[in-house]
Amino acid sequence: MDRQTSLILLALGIVAGCTAASMKREQRRKKAQAVRASLRPRYKTGCFLVQITEGPSWAIGEFGTYDAEDNKLVIDGEEYEADEYQFILA
Repeated sequence: MDRQTSLILLALGIVAGCTAASMKREQRRKKAQAVRASLRPRYKTGCFLVQITEGPSWAIGEFGTYDAEDNKLVIDGEEYEADEYQFILA
């Protein structure tokens, strides 16, 4: 392998690594926002951190808080009926 090919492969590796780290950081940020929403004092029991798998296209992949007592989802501070969504524990 010549020097130019090695440099190109090195650059591609660095870009791929930065992209993967950025995606992971974004996922952690979304989780942190959902956890902050779940720490509101009105939640007393049955509060779970979840990731949306089915529902409106804007919500798929987002993290939210499921309030089992009221059957509500809190996504980015907004409450929604949980019957309209499918989700998994995060």
